[in-house]
Amino acid sequence: MPNIITAKCPYCSYEFELDTEQLSNVCYCQSCGNKINIENDKIVPDTDSEEAKEIAKLNDEYKKSHKKWKNTSYVIILITIICSIIPFTLYKGISAFFMFIGIALVIFGPVAIALTEPDGSKIPNAKIRKPKRVLTAIKAYFLFAAFELIAIMLGLLLMMMLSPA
Repeated sequence: MPNIITAKCPYCSYEFELDTEQLSNVCYCQSCGNKINIENDKIVPDTDSEEAKEIAKLNDEYKKSHKKWKNTSYVIILITIICSIIPFTLYKGISAFFMFIGIALVIFGPVAIALTEPDGSKIPNAKIRKPKRVLTAIKAYFLFAAFELIAIMLGLLLMMMLSPA
Protein backbone atom coordinates (compact mmCIF):
# COMPACT_ATOMS: atom_id res chain seq x y z
CA MET A 1 0.00 0.00 0.00
CA PRO A 2 1.48 3.37 -0.98
CA ASN A 3 2.43 5.81 1.75
CA ILE A 4 1.01 9.10 0.43
CA ILE A 5 1.61 12.33 2.31
CA THR A 6 0.42 15.84 1.58
CA ALA A 7 3.41 18.08 1.18
CA LYS A 8 3.55 21.84 1.35
CA CYS A 9 6.43 23.60 -0.35
CA PRO A 10 8.38 25.66 2.21
CA TYR A 11 9.16 28.24 -0.49
CA CYS A 12 5.84 28.92 -2.24
CA SER A 13 3.28 27.08 0.00
CA TYR A 14 2.03 24.96 -2.92
CA GLU A 15 0.37 21.76 -1.64
CA PHE A 16 0.85 18.47 -3.47
CA GLU A 17 0.77 14.75 -2.72
CA LEU A 18 3.85 12.54 -2.58
CA ASP A 19 4.23 8.79 -2.48
CA THR A 20 7.15 8.38 -0.09
CA GLU A 21 7.76 4.77 -1.13
CA GLN A 22 8.55 5.81 -4.69
CA LEU A 23 10.64 8.85 -3.85
CA SER A 24 14.21 9.19 -2.84
CA ASN A 25 15.15 11.71 -0.16
CA VAL A 26 14.81 14.59 -2.61
CA CYS A 27 11.95 15.98 -4.69
CA TYR A 28 11.21 19.21 -6.49
CA CYS A 29 8.20 21.45 -5.97
CA GLN A 30 5.73 21.09 -8.84
CA SER A 31 4.97 24.82 -8.72
CA CYS A 32 8.21 26.70 -8.14
CA GLY A 33 10.78 23.99 -8.89
CA ASN A 34 12.78 24.39 -5.68
CA LYS A 35 14.58 21.39 -4.26
CA ILE A 36 12.91 19.87 -1.19
CA ASN A 37 14.42 17.22 1.07
CA ILE A 38 12.27 14.49 2.61
CA GLU A 39 13.38 13.11 5.94
CA ASN A 40 11.21 10.64 7.91
CA ASP A 41 8.16 11.54 5.81
CA LYS A 42 8.63 15.22 6.69
CA ILE A 43 9.31 18.05 4.26
CA VAL A 44 12.57 19.85 4.91
CA PRO A 45 13.68 22.82 2.80
CA ASP A 46 16.98 22.47 1.00
CA THR A 47 19.13 24.78 3.11
CA ASP A 48 22.43 23.70 1.59
CA SER A 49 22.27 25.67 -1.65
CA GLU A 50 23.14 29.35 -1.83
CA GLU A 51 19.89 30.07 -3.67
CA ALA A 52 17.84 28.51 -0.86
CA LYS A 53 19.73 30.55 1.73
CA GLU A 54 19.16 33.74 -0.24
CA ILE A 55 15.44 33.00 -0.65
CA ALA A 56 15.13 32.24 3.07
CA LYS A 57 16.90 35.51 3.89
CA LEU A 58 14.62 37.51 1.55
CA ASN A 59 11.53 35.82 3.03
CA ASP A 60 12.65 36.69 6.57
CA GLU A 61 13.35 40.30 5.59
CA TYR A 62 9.94 40.57 3.94
CA LYS A 63 8.15 39.10 6.97
CA LYS A 64 9.95 41.52 9.31
CA SER A 65 9.24 44.54 7.11
CA HIS A 66 5.59 43.51 6.69
CA LYS A 67 5.17 43.13 10.47
CA LYS A 68 6.82 46.52 11.04
CA TRP A 69 4.57 48.10 8.38
CA LYS A 70 1.46 46.60 10.00
CA ASN A 71 2.44 47.81 13.48
CA THR A 72 3.22 51.30 12.16
CA SER A 73 -0.18 51.37 10.46
CA TYR A 74 -1.87 50.51 13.75
CA VAL A 75 0.05 53.29 15.51
CA ILE A 76 -1.05 55.83 12.88
CA ILE A 77 -4.68 54.73 13.30
CA LEU A 78 -4.41 54.89 17.11
CA ILE A 79 -2.91 58.39 17.04
CA THR A 80 -5.68 59.49 14.67
CA ILE A 81 -8.35 58.16 17.03
CA ILE A 82 -6.74 59.84 20.04
CA CYS A 83 -6.44 63.13 18.16
CA SER A 84 -10.11 62.87 17.26
CA ILE A 85 -11.32 62.24 20.83
CA ILE A 86 -9.11 64.80 22.61
CA PRO A 87 -10.72 67.94 21.08
CA PHE A 88 -14.00 67.07 22.75
CA THR A 89 -12.45 66.87 26.20
CA LEU A 90 -9.83 69.65 26.37
CA TYR A 91 -9.67 73.40 26.43
CA LYS A 92 -10.58 74.94 23.07
CA GLY A 93 -7.10 76.35 22.29
CA ILE A 94 -5.45 72.96 22.71
CA SER A 95 -8.30 71.06 21.06
CA ALA A 96 -7.90 72.98 17.79
CA PHE A 97 -4.29 71.73 17.57
CA PHE A 98 -5.34 68.12 18.09
CA MET A 99 -8.23 68.50 15.64
CA PHE A 100 -5.75 69.77 13.02
CA ILE A 101 -3.44 66.79 13.65
CA GLY A 102 -6.40 64.37 13.47
CA ILE A 103 -7.63 65.83 10.17
CA ALA A 104 -4.12 65.74 8.70
CA LEU A 105 -3.73 62.10 9.71
CA VAL A 106 -7.12 61.18 8.25
CA ILE A 107 -6.12 62.78 4.96
CA PHE A 108 -2.49 61.69 4.71
CA GLY A 109 -2.39 58.57 6.93
CA PRO A 110 -3.88 56.15 4.38
CA VAL A 111 -1.57 57.50 1.68
CA ALA A 112 1.44 57.00 3.94
CA ILE A 113 0.29 53.48 4.78
CA ALA A 114 -0.22 52.60 1.11
CA LEU A 115 3.11 54.05 -0.05
CA THR A 116 5.11 52.21 2.60
CA GLU A 117 3.57 48.76 2.05
CA PRO A 118 6.46 46.32 1.57
CA ASP A 119 6.93 44.63 -1.80
CA GLY A 120 7.56 40.89 -1.55
CA SER A 121 7.07 40.20 -5.25
CA LYS A 122 10.82 40.41 -5.85
CA ILE A 123 11.47 37.22 -3.87
CA PRO A 124 12.23 34.44 -6.38
CA ASN A 125 9.60 31.70 -6.61
CA ALA A 126 7.45 33.28 -3.89
CA LYS A 127 3.77 33.73 -4.55
CA ILE A 128 3.60 37.13 -2.88
CA ARG A 129 1.70 39.67 -4.91
CA LYS A 130 3.01 43.07 -5.80
CA PRO A 131 1.35 45.59 -3.50
CA LYS A 132 -1.71 47.27 -4.94
CA ARG A 133 -1.09 50.65 -3.38
CA VAL A 134 -4.29 52.33 -4.64
CA LEU A 135 -6.40 49.48 -3.27
CA THR A 136 -4.49 49.63 0.03
CA ALA A 137 -5.12 53.39 0.23
CA ILE A 138 -8.84 52.95 -0.46
CA LYS A 139 -9.12 50.24 2.20
CA ALA A 140 -7.22 52.45 4.65
CA TYR A 141 -9.52 55.42 3.91
CA PHE A 142 -12.58 53.28 4.70
CA LEU A 143 -10.90 51.98 7.85
CA PHE A 144 -9.96 55.50 8.93
CA ALA A 145 -13.49 56.76 8.20
CA ALA A 146 -15.01 53.99 10.34
CA PHE A 147 -12.62 54.65 13.21
CA GLU A 148 -13.17 58.41 12.88
CA LEU A 149 -16.93 57.98 13.24
CA ILE A 150 -16.44 55.82 16.31
CA ALA A 151 -13.94 58.31 17.77
CA ILE A 152 -16.27 61.26 17.16
CA MET A 153 -19.18 59.41 18.79
CA LEU A 154 -16.98 58.56 21.78
CA GLY A 155 -15.80 62.16 21.94
CA LEU A 156 -19.35 63.48 21.93
CA LEU A 157 -20.29 60.98 24.61
CA LEU A 158 -17.32 62.09 26.74
CA MET A 159 -18.22 65.74 26.19
CA MET A 160 -21.80 65.11 27.36
CA MET A 161 -20.57 63.19 30.41
CA LEU A 162 -18.00 65.85 31.38
CA SER A 163 -20.15 68.93 30.75
CA PRO A 164 -21.92 70.44 33.77
CA ALA A 165 -25.62 69.60 33.95
